[in-house]
Amino acid sequence: MFHTVRVKNISGTPTEILDEIIGYGCGNGNSDIHIDPGAQDVRIRYRKDGMLQLFATYSLLVHEEVIRRLKILARIRTDDSFSARDGRFSLTVENVHYDIRTVTTPSYFGESVTLRILRPLDVSISLETLGFSTEDAVDIINHARSCYRKDYHSCALRRASGRNSHIKLNKTLRIYCFRSYP
Repeated sequence: MFHTVRVKNISGTPTEILDEIIGYGCGNGNSDIHIDPGAQDVRIRYRKDGMLQLFATYSLLVHEEVIRRLKILARIRTDDSFSARDGRFSLTVENVHYDIRTVTTPSYFGESVTLRILRPLDVSISLETLGFSTEDAVDIINHARSCYRKDYHSCALRRASGRNSHIKLNKTLRIYCFRSYP
């Protein structure tokens, strides 16, 4: 479902465009940023409270440079634009730390990008509260720690009910991976 807000046209260098896109996304409580090239321009959409909102556009002429800059930040190969790639990076906006998961996919007019904005300190919940026994929780944490050490970038989890369950699980595991448990 789309909900359109005031759409503006972003201009500037690729770095300035990317800074504005990510800065607005992090600073306004959005969970996703979608960068989608079209026939004449590139659309920037944000997901907030489950609603995808068109926010801005920028020129298709600088899209390749914006994507290249984003790939460098996320440590994604810049020479391959014909296959899906994923990566991640971290940043701090107004003294709040964010982890950004990045997925690039080829499309007809150029590469599309989805940025998942994660705030690691948003969730403070025990695995026991989620219904796991202490023994299972220890096993889950040990497995998650080994996955984070191997630098797996993204994990798709689906559940029949509950919006953004994968975000909550990712945040919870991320917190537990970097402190002792139980």
